[in-house]
Amino acid sequence: ATEKKPMPKSANDLVALEPIFPLAAGKVSGGELVYAWGTALSEGSGDLTIIAHPHDAETNGGWVLYKDGSVKKLKADEFASATKATKPAKKK
Repeated sequence: ATEKKPMPKSANDLVALEPIFPLAAGKVSGGELVYAWGTALSEGSGDLTIIAHPHDAETNGGWVLYKDGSVKKLKADEFASATKATKPAKKK
């Protein structure tokens, strides 16, 4: 965000970033993390819309990435009531 580069719009865009963020990229590609493709960060804005979270956050909570660039660990009930830019995880 500070370099004004666009956020990944698809898994294909993420491939180029994988060497920079190997852990996160692998988890997004593997489905462990859900990410709102193409959602730009707006650092310092105070926008607490969730743009990335664990796929099971609805039931287990977990660390989330907000649109303002901050991260926070949420409980499942906190996650349920939070604003999200992501689509709900598909039920298996």
